[in-house]
Amino acid sequence: MSENASLKVLFVSAEVSPFSKSGGLGDVAGSLPKALRELSVDIRVVLPFYKSIPQNLLADAKAVCKFTIHLSWRSQEAEILSLGDSVYLIKNEHYFGRDGYYGYDDDYERFAFFTKASIEMLGHIGFKADILHFNDWHTGLGPTYLRDTYRGFTFYSAMKSLLTIHNLPRYFWA
Repeated sequence: MSENASLKVLFVSAEVSPFSKSGGLGDVAGSLPKALRELSVDIRVVLPFYKSIPQNLLADAKAVCKFTIHLSWRSQEAEILSLGDSVYLIKNEHYFGRDGYYGYDDDYERFAFFTKASIEMLGHIGFKADILHFNDWHTGLGPTYLRDTYRGFTFYSAMKSLLTIHNLPRYFWA
């Protein structure tokens, strides 16, 4: 990477403060990208468009594009909204037009959709990330999707992934 080139990162998180937060994940996802921007990292953040996001935070949201995400058992439309050039929301009423963030019987499917849509979004917004930083169990399929589903596409071939676990489920510490 040349001196003038900036590292490009997509930060994928189910919670990002001030939009959504139930604990430490939201805090980290809200503050780490800001700190990295101060170090000249070109970082974009993507999160689900939850029904509970305060409307005043969405006043400047702009529709960017729509595309279909194919899961092995279902296809659903992902609508991408942007807040400036660094925050993106993935909207889908079926998965995220609900009260609360978690605790649904189909959470695995909701976040598989979100993770896959986050990766596919890159081509639609023209952001060729160097690193896709997936956060917590919600986005745990990200590195596998990148390697097994998208690696054959030239656009994604050089992208690397990182998975950070912030909160281990209780059964890991029992």
